[in-house]
Amino acid sequence: MSLVSSFYSAPTINRINSGVMTLTSLDHFAAAGTIAAGITTTTRRGLHVINPTVGGTLTNNVGVEIDAMTVGTTRIGIRNAAPYVATPSAAQTLAAGTAILANAEIVLINSSGNVTITAAPTIADGLSGQRLLIVNVDIADTITIQDQGTLANSNLRLSAATIALAPRDSIQVVYSTDVGDWIQIGQTNVI
Repeated sequence: MSLVSSFYSAPTINRINSGVMTLTSLDHFAAAGTIAAGITTTTRRGLHVINPTVGGTLTNNVGVEIDAMTVGTTRIGIRNAAPYVATPSAAQTLAAGTAILANAEIVLINSSGNVTITAAPTIADGLSGQRLLIVNVDIADTITIQDQGTLANSNLRLSAATIALAPRDSIQVVYSTDVGDWIQIGQTNVI
């Protein structure tokens, strides 16, 4: 058995009579609802993907997957007219030998004094294309990370030998399986 779907929609739209039928939209799944007067709710979710209970073996746990769009004049994987929110990690308190966890898209870090990270790897391998925005949320301390050429096996390809993240500074990296490291794609230093 190769495919099991709890919900699968693949309608074929045909016209019975001659002529041309024009559809302005074809939705395979639409989540709407009405919150009536007198009803109070805290959260409404159009689609809620819940982490599964697994008794056997699960290799890839993907909440939402969109295949490459190859047909149509305009191909859009996600169109979003509302704000996008990435839930940040809990702040990780780093010491010299502590690796940064790639456990969210926005990773918050702090330390209990100025520190240069010596963990190798500084960030463990990710998934190809995975992005991290690492933010120093410490109010006083600077956290310095090191490029692969400075700290062997740091797993970081940076724009400088070392990058010091002062309080409120951030760095953005993307993981490449082709390179085998996290590659810096942005940095913000605030004053």
